[in-house]
Amino acid sequence: MFAGSEQAPLLPQKNGDAATRRVEMPHIQGLRFVAMTWIIFFHYLSTESGTLLSNLVEHRPLDLFTVISGFATHLAYGNHKRSLGTPVQFLARRAARLVFTYYLTLNLSFFLKLISRGASAPSMGEVGVEYLNFILALFGLNVWVCPALIVAGQPQEGYWTNALCWPHNGPLWYIQSLLFCWFTYPLLRGYISGPDSFFTNRLSTWAQVVGWWLLGIAPSLLMLMFDVYSSSWLFCKVLPVFMAPPFYLGVSICNLYKQEIEAGTDDNGKDEERSGVWGQVKRYWSCMLGEVVLLSWVAFQFVSYASSESHLWAIVFGIILLFLAISAAEGGGAFK
Repeated sequence: MFAGSEQAPLLPQKNGDAATRRVEMPHIQGLRFVAMTWIIFFHYLSTESGTLLSNLVEHRPLDLFTVISGFATHLAYGNHKRSLGTPVQFLARRAARLVFTYYLTLNLSFFLKLISRGASAPSMGEVGVEYLNFILALFGLNVWVCPALIVAGQPQEGYWTNALCWPHNGPLWYIQSLLFCWFTYPLLRGYISGPDSFFTNRLSTWAQVVGWWLLGIAPSLLMLMFDVYSSSWLFCKVLPVFMAPPFYLGVSICNLYKQEIEAGTDDNGKDEERSGVWGQVKRYWSCMLGEVVLLSWVAFQFVSYASSESHLWAIVFGIILLFLAISAAEGGGAFK
């Protein structure tokens, strides 16, 4: 996403002027690669159930993508002197680079699905259901129709939920859910951070991070409390509203990162610590802590436990991003 300095996000100077500085986040690309590879292994690597490898593969870090998206969105668009336009305008701008890939993979997967269906001589009704799924995916509606089916009494593994919940290219449901987060970002940015926000210091921002995390895990806890997890899990997994807490947790983590960077910046926008001994120590320890937390989390995934899409680890991913971001920003050449 941030391949070159001309594409890197802009951070405002501490004095609030229009002047900005560019910051690159190569570790974000690395974490995205790890998450993408992990999810590919989950879908295509055959493992024996109950083994250490199967435990690792099954605990795919979907929330890492969501937290990164919130972090990257606020990193690029969090400057309150920069107008975002209406929610629709911002959504169109944010999703523009995904449109081609989304529709290309959707059409290819639909074509391949029709070919595979044709080999089994399907009825006209079965073909019609495939076209209905395709139309829903064209407008990004699978993630809204699926919970509606469950509310209407359809079982999670029933015919209609299996037929309509997931686009023919399954991972596209995730992009559909993120569209809701991007749509709401212009509406919530001023409340989450900025001069008119209540969260103006580190303590209150950390409280916001914890708050978003609690909102993220609340649905799973309530389902377990009322013993309806097995019948309602898919509803909470797919409905975009329940994807918003980990996204905005990433936004809040980015706000913490900006507060940390601005704390070491003078009125002329020059980093006072970066070239000093303390700046080097902070950079080193931030990198070490980020890597230790990440590797510790990976090691824990060999353990067998049930956390299916509960957003339990979102706060851990946010802490990893915070440490690695501080390390990157404190390093030489991070600001352009």
